[in-house]
Amino acid sequence: FARDKLGLVQSQVHRITKIIRDLVDFSRPSNYEVRTTDVVKVLTDAVEIVKMGKKAKQITFATHVRQQIPLLSLVPDQISQVFINILLNAVDALQEKAGTITTNFERDDAAVRVSITDNGCGIAAEQLPLAVASHATSKIADADDLFRVGTFGFRGEALASIAEVSQFVIRSRQATSDAGHEVEVAGGVRREVAPCGCPIGTTIDVRNLFYNTPVRRKFLRASQTEIGHCTEAFTRIALGQ
Repeated sequence: FARDKLGLVQSQVHRITKIIRDLVDFSRPSNYEVRTTDVVKVLTDAVEIVKMGKKAKQITFATHVRQQIPLLSLVPDQISQVFINILLNAVDALQEKAGTITTNFERDDAAVRVSITDNGCGIAAEQLPLAVASHATSKIADADDLFRVGTFGFRGEALASIAEVSQFVIRSRQATSDAGHEVEVAGGVRREVAPCGCPIGTTIDVRNLFYNTPVRRKFLRASQTEIGHCTEAFTRIALGQ
């Protein structure tokens, strides 16, 4: 068991090191290449990474594949980051209590649909638009919280970024509410909050990921900026342990 965990950590370190090296060296062509990708395996690896965190010790993870999912032409590292960010948000929602995070894969017409559900604290209806807004977070209540970070970071920005490049739905219900609410975002265009039926907790539904951005490389910033993003991500996860 320990050997498997160590091997997973080593593979991730090698992957991140390779990304950073490519970002620094402008003379090297981009390695963000579209490749034939097994998205189920990418998610399984992402779950294993998240499960290593201290906050995930009491959480049960389940993955269901409802139909045969074909290999897709994607950028594996980018897909992995999408899964990891959503999973870490679900871990935070459970507030270090026992709970369940369930992932469902299914074919939806010609696209693949991925849903990640937790039975955590849920999100208030009036706060759902902020969950997909840039530069927004529910992880701090006042300035003092900046000096006692108790979660995996401020990832409202991640949901906003995912919603910009997918057909995205977030559904949530708190224990004090009789019904749930949802927000749909298609390529960054958000609809109004609407009531829906859902259990207590939150479901993130992503379909047609990157459908409107076939060339992702042009969105990368200067090398120092991208290295800063990588460093910030490592720091947030470390502080959340």
